Amino acid sequence: MKNALLLFFTLMTIHIYSMDVDASLSAPQEELSITAPLFQLNQKRIGIFSAHYNPQMNKFITGTWDYTAIMWNAETFKKIKTFKGHSNNVEYAAFNHTGDKVVTTSWDNTALLWDAETREVIKRLEGHTRPVVHAAFNAKGDKVVTASEDKTAKVWDVATGNLLATLEASNDYLRSAHFSNAADFIITLSSSTVNSTTIWDSNTYKKITALPGSIARVSNSGEKFITMLSDNTAALWNAVTSDALLNKRSLTLLGHTGPITSATFNKAEDKVLTISNDATAILWDAQTGISLLVFKGHEKPLIYAQFNILEDKIVTTSRDHTVKIWDAKTGNLLATLEIHSGINQLNRNCVIWATFNKTGDRLITLCDGRNLEVWDLSNTRDNGNLTFEHNEYDFLDKDTNELSCCIQ
Repeated sequence: MKNALLLFFTLMTIHIYSMDVDASLSAPQEELSITAPLFQLNQKRIGIFSAHYNPQMNKFITGTWDYTAIMWNAETFKKIKTFKGHSNNVEYAAFNHTGDKVVTTSWDNTALLWDAETREVIKRLEGHTRPVVHAAFNAKGDKVVTASEDKTAKVWDVATGNLLATLEASNDYLRSAHFSNAADFIITLSSSTVNSTTIWDSNTYKKITALPGSIARVSNSGEKFITMLSDNTAALWNAVTSDALLNKRSLTLLGHTGPITSATFNKAEDKVLTISNDATAILWDAQTGISLLVFKGHEKPLIYAQFNILEDKIVTTSRDHTVKIWDAKTGNLLATLEIHSGINQLNRNCVIWATFNKTGDRLITLCDGRNLEVWDLSNTRDNGNLTFEHNEYDFLDKDTNELSCCIQ
């Protein structure tokens, strides 16, 4: 038996679940149904925009609607410290690659760099004219890039806080910006319905090219990324081969019957998982573009999908108010979680995000951006029912070490 820890983010409540599933079975198994949280955090119902782990996975930090970022103990889920310094909602908060610094972005048009231990503001990054919605450190940790609704991305020197470059990235507001670890690129993603992905040289800050598609997902290494096209297909790009980008050469992923809304890569980046408004997920060979498995079972459009750390299971979330766990080798459905989001009935069916941890024994959920709940899904398989046991928490998003979710 292998533990499968799943963490997912709905629009109003964070929940944590834990469950045991026998990963060795390849034949169809009895589907499990999981319904009750172990306990609830964030009792004040403060809105939460995002959550990210530190590299050691013993803490995570959330950006909140009360103008602060909050650091939590990832084992006890007790609040450790609060970062105060913004004058409006904190949309995004994340650690650098060593965990000693934090960057936060806010609707007050600024980003702040913090000492993760002392909570002191190291540098205030000012220059955007609209809300700053995302930020990312480069691998060395000496630069940070911010993305804003002012249609620009800005690159900053971490040590001095000096502005290094402004990237006039889009005719529409930006959703995120990323450094490529595998190539000297910065990738900016906008909300535009065409050419939403722009590639920049991270040394000269010159624009290299803009790629077709309305939504994109970048792999963890930055070597590959996907853009979603208007004809229910997606284009898979290799960021290392610059001539492929310049000449618009990509693999086409053809198989969905509705618009593709998101994608995620496995750790080796030789497979990619797409989700669609057609209520299915498809697993693809990232080298050939061939469809390997189709995951059918949801009744409404999918919102999120992710591999577990062992890559033998996949989790999907849907607007049908369920989270489903699948066998990644066979496509069999292993479990369905029915999520209840609390008092906000308008967003009752909006499950935003889910991810497995390293050992697989708990699930965190954030429902409607407010309630943080912890679920223990340990399965004794007693007549197909689950019993709930309290174990230690050890979360991990295998791609990014993040609880990353950004409510759009």
